[in-house]
Amino acid sequence: MDPNAKKILNEFLEHLKFFKNYSENTIEAYSRDISQWLSFCQQQEIVWNDFDASEIYSFLTNSFEKLSRRSQARKIAALKQFYKYCERENFCKKNPLKNVSPPKVVRGLPHPLRETQVETLLEDDSGQKMEIQIRDKALWELVYSAGVRISEALSLKVSDVFFHGHVVEELKVRGKGNKERIVFLGPPAREAILSYLQIRHGNPQEKLFLNMKGTPLSRRGANYILKERLKRLNLSPEHSPHSLRHSFATDMLNTGADIRIVQEMLGHASVSTTQNYTKVAKERVRQTFWNCHPHSKKK
Repeated sequence: MDPNAKKILNEFLEHLKFFKNYSENTIEAYSRDISQWLSFCQQQEIVWNDFDASEIYSFLTNSFEKLSRRSQARKIAALKQFYKYCERENFCKKNPLKNVSPPKVVRGLPHPLRETQVETLLEDDSGQKMEIQIRDKALWELVYSAGVRISEALSLKVSDVFFHGHVVEELKVRGKGNKERIVFLGPPAREAILSYLQIRHGNPQEKLFLNMKGTPLSRRGANYILKERLKRLNLSPEHSPHSLRHSFATDMLNTGADIRIVQEMLGHASVSTTQNYTKVAKERVRQTFWNCHPHSKKK
């Protein structure tokens, strides 16, 4: 990669972090996407800050083959933002991606776990050392009880846990755009987090959830842990940590929670995002009718 381009990329990433309040995950993804393009430029002898649309289309065509539409849209967004920044800072004469449109992403319905599946998942304690069992139970109880994103859970510090006496009361999480919100916990999650804190090693100023090496548990690590648990319990491997967040929202709405309150709890900027869960709730009612009502099977 061109050293000057690398320097400008680092400045751009700092800009996203400190001025745009982008999340760590988004910044990492943007860094990866733009670095791939800059490496492609070097390999193909393309001047990274003076090229035409055909050259960027060649790169996008090659890189899109194995990507979902969502990842394709993110890659284009990353490059457009980067060159918009470069144009403004006079690192390039124009933004060559100004008129490049990302593919339309059709948001599918969430895939929550059923209530019995959630309980099975949370109670599983097979095949693991005691310390790992306690940590994992605290993590998954937290995600389901508070409906937080896995990135929010893994970004928590010990100092973000608030106590009332000796009881874990609530947590402060940082969502998209580094927006902070307070989340509340049910008794199972409170007890699980307290048990974990009692056996957790490491600096209290560090991230709450640590791996066995004492470093912060990564998103990839958390995904692997859940996939192994799903495999042990013969549950669908299509589920992810986000499925527990989906389950939180669906279960809240199914039992009569106000959608605006659920929106606030989830940290959604728009209620239209939260409304996806009402569709899931209705779909479950429909499926139950067709599967269970005697007249549903009559022609």
